[in-house]
Amino acid sequence: RVALAAVDLLADEELLAGIRRRGERLKGGLEALRRRFPEQLIDVRGRGLMVGIEFAKMDDSASPTIRTLSSQGFLGFVIAGHLLDEERIRVLPTLSRPETLRLQPSAYVTDAHIDRLIGAVEKVCVNPVSYTHLT
Repeated sequence: RVALAAVDLLADEELLAGIRRRGERLKGGLEALRRRFPEQLIDVRGRGLMVGIEFAKMDDSASPTIRTLSSQGFLGFVIAGHLLDEERIRVLPTLSRPETLRLQPSAYVTDAHIDRLIGAVEKVCVNPVSYTHLT
């Protein structure tokens, strides 16, 4: 039943058009952040609402905490934890590249949710030290 329901969703042209539109909004907003913060964000990639945000390694950060987290491959996990704790946004790093956060929102995500996520990522880029709570 679940598989059939999923197939029915894929046949819903209105839903698919909304996913495309919101995916473009999500990627466009994140791309704008990448252009504003090229030293923090390396890449935004994906398709539709499945998007990856690749953060730069910060092995040369002025913060010893951020340097250590970055060099040991934990920075993405700390950023994800910060987004959950402070913003109530649940994301996880990819296993193959822990600096890349994987976004997979619901097909029914709203523009307001997308804007909230973009704002939260912007806060991380503006003040990278804020998400460690240790510096």
